[in-house]
Amino acid sequence: MTYKTSQAADMAGISPTTVRVYTAAFGDFLSPQATPPKGQTRIYNDADIVILATIKDLKDQQKDDNTIAAALADGERVDFQKASREQEQDQDNDAGQRSEIVTRLTATVAKFEGELTATKEERDYLRDQLEEEREARLDAEKRATAAETELRVLRDLVDLQDATASPQDSQEQQRPGLLERLFGR
Repeated sequence: MTYKTSQAADMAGISPTTVRVYTAAFGDFLSPQATPPKGQTRIYNDADIVILATIKDLKDQQKDDNTIAAALADGERVDFQKASREQEQDQDNDAGQRSEIVTRLTATVAKFEGELTATKEERDYLRDQLEEEREARLDAEKRATAAETELRVLRDLVDLQDATASPQDSQEQQRPGLLERLFGR
C-alpha cells in the first residue's frame, strides 16, 4: 500500500514536517519513491512507515542521528503493531486526561454558577431592602411636610387671632394663647 506524506505522518505518529525532516536525514533507508527527485511527490510504502516509526521511537529515546542511522543499518525496526497500540494507548490516556479536565472544569463552572446565583439573590434582597427604605423615607417626608403645613396653619390662626383681638384682650396677657394651649409654650 502507498501513502502520501500526511497519511504517513498520521500512521507514524508524527507531523508531516517531521516526516520531511526524517526523509531528508534518513532517506538512504527509505524507498526510492519516498525520496524522489526535487519537484516530485513523495510516496511512502508500509516499510517506509515502519522506518519512520523506528526513527520516531529512537528520537523519543534521545538518540542522535548517527546512532539512529547505525541502528537502521543494523536492521533495527520497531514492532509497528506495538507502536500503533502504544500510540492508541497514549491517545486513550490523553482522552482520559481531557475527560478528567472537563469534569473538573464542569465542577468549577457549577460552583461559580452557584455562587453567581447566591450573589444575584443577595443583590435582589438588597434591592428590595433599598426600595422599602426609599418608600419609608418618602412616607416620612410626606408626614413631615404635612406636619409643617399644619404648624404653619396653626401659626397663621394664632397670628390672625392676635391681630383681631380687642385692646382689652391685649391687656389681658395672662390668658394663654392658642399656641400656648396647643404646645404648652
